[in-house]
Amino acid sequence: MSTPPLTTTSYAVLGLLAIRPWSSYELTQQMDRSLGRVWPRAVSKLYEEPKKLTARGLARSSTERNGRRTRTVYAITPAGRRALRDWLAEPGEGPALEFEQLLKVFFADHGTTADVLATLTKAQEWARARCQESLAIGEQYAHGDGPFPERAAVLQLTSRFLTDFYLLVGDWAAWAAGIVATWPDDPRQASPDPALLTETLQRATDGSQRQPDRRQTEATVSPPAEPRMPGPSPPRGDIPGRRCTAGQPAQDRCPQREEEHPGGTRARRAWTPRRLHIKGSSTTRMERSVRAATGKLAKTEPPRVGNVIGGAVPGFG
Repeated sequence: MSTPPLTTTSYAVLGLLAIRPWSSYELTQQMDRSLGRVWPRAVSKLYEEPKKLTARGLARSSTERNGRRTRTVYAITPAGRRALRDWLAEPGEGPALEFEQLLKVFFADHGTTADVLATLTKAQEWARARCQESLAIGEQYAHGDGPFPERAAVLQLTSRFLTDFYLLVGDWAAWAAGIVATWPDDPRQASPDPALLTETLQRATDGSQRQPDRRQTEATVSPPAEPRMPGPSPPRGDIPGRRCTAGQPAQDRCPQREEEHPGGTRARRAWTPRRLHIKGSSTTRMERSVRAATGKLAKTEPPRVGNVIGGAVPGFG
């Protein structure tokens, strides 16, 4: 009987074992906390992965006492590290989107306009809550208190993607709500906007013509920089990729504003951060990035970090 090939989930568990040893329970919790937004999988499946890796010689198990009980702890083996390196050498597949609220919008013409608006409101709330989680853990790393400081250079890449994704969802939901607010009660009676279609086609055209930056992918790896002692960062001007205003106070970087949308109606957008300026700031680069993501979170609950294992949330490890 042939051995089934390793799955992406197998390599995800192997990657966690490369960071440190874990018990089966800790692995499932860490997968949910740190990888749940990137690679969500059922807990029942996760419990089987360490056993599969051990059977292949990619991990080893040992028994430890935990009070009166014993638990099985898994650690990666040299063969497991080689397998992980081989997997990382392959570019991998692109993302697959699974978004129930977007699915409900897709079938909105079989419901009511009020239903769509309620769904879009929930999408904005979801985005704000996720940004709050990123902010809470990102600030830990910015202050040198993150659970995996040795991985900060890598984690800032994934956390930036996820934070920008949360912003994308929030921005889109706010934009869509402004349009849907002009619809009649029955979505089937809403009229399409030719200008909106033209704009979408132009955005798709622009995206289809983009090419990878070969200067970065083919660049020679530079020697590691000298380690820096913790301390204030020098003041910075505009943050790359953001439209900054030199005189804009940090506390006003996400104001409420009215904006003309393609339907011709002025819609109030309550949370979309598009400008950022940190005047004479001593915050670190990661902290500025995280705060830029959340913007001005008005009338929202404080970040909930009590249920985060080891201080890890999606993107920050």
